[in-house]
Amino acid sequence: MKINIRTVGVELSADVEGYIHKKLSHLERFGHMLGQDAALHLILSKTTDHHRSGDEAFSAEIQLHAMGRVISAKSFGQSIQAAIDGLKDELSKMVTGAADKERTLARRGAAIVKNFLRRNKN
Repeated sequence: MKINIRTVGVELSADVEGYIHKKLSHLERFGHMLGQDAALHLILSKTTDHHRSGDEAFSAEIQLHAMGRVISAKSFGQSIQAAIDGLKDELSKMVTGAADKERTLARRGAAIVKNFLRRNKN
């Protein structure tokens, strides 16, 4: 999986980059669903220069290009790390939800075919 990181209004230190890779590495367990050509685009930004702190001082936005679709998530936090933590949780929910949706649609389609074949047995 390819991870592209872009920052707006903040500096990307080696510590923050390591933290990002550590937190987003758990997505590798979804590798069989995402495929080899999955790409993550992460944007870290400081929402305002006016406030030095607050609940929404930093934001993290991610787009995951996988499974033939784009999955987007956004999170805010008092620090970059807090925003990344919220983003990781939200992205995990969205990836598992997308996989469950595909599985449900496949099962529903198979059930329709099975019922059709049962009715037209003769």
